[in-house]
Amino acid sequence: MAQAKLKKSKFDKFLDKIEEIGNKLPEAFMIFLYLGIFMMVLSLVASLLKMSAVHPVTGETLVVQNLISAFGLTKILTSAVSGFTGFAPLGVVLVCMLGVGLCEKSGLLQIAIKHGLGNVKGSPIKVMVILIMLSILSMAAGDSGFIVMPPLGALIFLSLGRNPLAGMMLAYASVAGAFGGNFIPTSLDMLLIGFTENAVKISGLPAETNPMMNYYFQLASTVLVTGVGLWVTLKFVEPRLGKLENVQEEGRIEEVSDIQRKGMKSAGISLLVLLALVVAGTAPANGILRDPETFKIISSKAPLMQGLVVIITLAFFIPGMVFGRITGTIKDSRAMVKALNQSMSEMGGYIALTFMMALFSNIFAWSNMGIVLAIKGANALQASGFPIPVVMILLILFIIPLDVFLASSSGKWAIFAPIFVPMFMFLGFHPAFTQMVYRIGDAVINVCTPLLAYYIMMLELGRKYDKNLGLGTMVATMLPYSIFYMIGWIALLLIWYFTKLPLGPGGPLLLP
Repeated sequence: MAQAKLKKSKFDKFLDKIEEIGNKLPEAFMIFLYLGIFMMVLSLVASLLKMSAVHPVTGETLVVQNLISAFGLTKILTSAVSGFTGFAPLGVVLVCMLGVGLCEKSGLLQIAIKHGLGNVKGSPIKVMVILIMLSILSMAAGDSGFIVMPPLGALIFLSLGRNPLAGMMLAYASVAGAFGGNFIPTSLDMLLIGFTENAVKISGLPAETNPMMNYYFQLASTVLVTGVGLWVTLKFVEPRLGKLENVQEEGRIEEVSDIQRKGMKSAGISLLVLLALVVAGTAPANGILRDPETFKIISSKAPLMQGLVVIITLAFFIPGMVFGRITGTIKDSRAMVKALNQSMSEMGGYIALTFMMALFSNIFAWSNMGIVLAIKGANALQASGFPIPVVMILLILFIIPLDVFLASSSGKWAIFAPIFVPMFMFLGFHPAFTQMVYRIGDAVINVCTPLLAYYIMMLELGRKYDKNLGLGTMVATMLPYSIFYMIGWIALLLIWYFTKLPLGPGGPLLLP
């Protein structure tokens, strides 16, 4: 009987195979180097075949550029440094880690989590649900959620006596899941709606759109992400990872002392002061943190949105510093600088990886391969002639592999919206439906693609707890999140399709 229980399912064997193959791959740095070389060779072949595509918005004919040429080699030599320093995830991660790192080195993160868990009534399952919900909400702060929540998830699981790697992965998967649904509107809603509105104009058909038009479906998606995340963690992730006894004992936190309680109280007050200053800059109709032209809070031009990374960093840095001074863990400026140096030294591997990731990303962009393949694939899907539910699922499956190479949600939608929004409108569907289909396809693969910079950062974080953690183990362990997110979202979308429920305020399924 016991042996029957230990027998692995076909799905477990499938994941084992992925893990085995993945762990035989070279280090991530070398993978991106080889991918860059492969893309250069592919660009040569594609240019000889005169591969091209017409951009659906500008009408410009885009041709694949041969990078094994004077143009390509010169571009690499002259732009490698600026491409690295201008690679968006690099600055976001390092700046955020200044705050998170100091907060951790001061001991505030661990003590706050211990204190918070002590006040939570119920089982560890309840704590896991809270972690998922906080991770989903963190998407309101943009990509910063990918940086802040995995370390917190690891510490929370450590405090529960569970494998910290599982907490790290659950938090990351929940942040990624928030691309398809959240409790509140986020900057992503504002980014996507602009491209959707332009696509509506292209169609020539009347349809009103707004940033909240997917909100009802997104709320349902938060329930889906929470349920799937919890089930996958308990069913697949924790059993695969097992226990890390050595870090469990090392990570246990003793009872909170009086001086630590005093430090937490003062840190909390400092955080409230910071938040009050942010509110003071946004509450007035002409607040200095609002868009200077439209006076909107959630806008790409609003100082609040542009400075969100710095605000998040300060939200960790200031309380951490206050806590450290009161408890004695950070006695003076020298201790502070030492803590910051330690935090940055732990990011050394990530910085090296980021250089090669930035170079690969730029090689892909300079060749035009990504955008040409995307346009050609979208045109083929448009001309397929399949029934709407089939086209809907095919669109999701089409976006998933493209998301590996074209990570920007708004960047892909800028290409796809002018094709798919009019196509579905001519078939009688409101743009809210098309935009939601796209968001699902975009969200699924973010969970486990190694080509996303934050994923590599998480791998480096995981090696803090298990130095032998390999890329194959990470991908295989997190793949079930992607698979069951996809299955759940397709089922949810089919329910909306057949019941004709509105997707959100001002977002009906069908055109009037």
